[in-house]
Amino acid sequence: MLTLLLAKLAPYAAGLLALLAALGGIIFSAKRSGVKQEQARETEKALEQAKGRNEIDSTVRNLSQPDLDKRLSGDQRD
Repeated sequence: MLTLLLAKLAPYAAGLLALLAALGGIIFSAKRSGVKQEQARETEKALEQAKGRNEIDSTVRNLSQPDLDKRLSGDQRD
């Protein structure tokens, strides 16, 4: 009797397990995609910051010493 009941429920249980596995795969894939997008944003942000730092460094590097002293004199405490 119990084996007959289990035999009738086995296809439903297998279908439910397949559905749960598919849902788990979809959730995992979406989460991984979100992580990749966030990493891409972080990389782009770091690249923009590096470009900004390079611009500042090249500007300062190209200043003459008197011009550099003049720019920095306002930032010094008395």
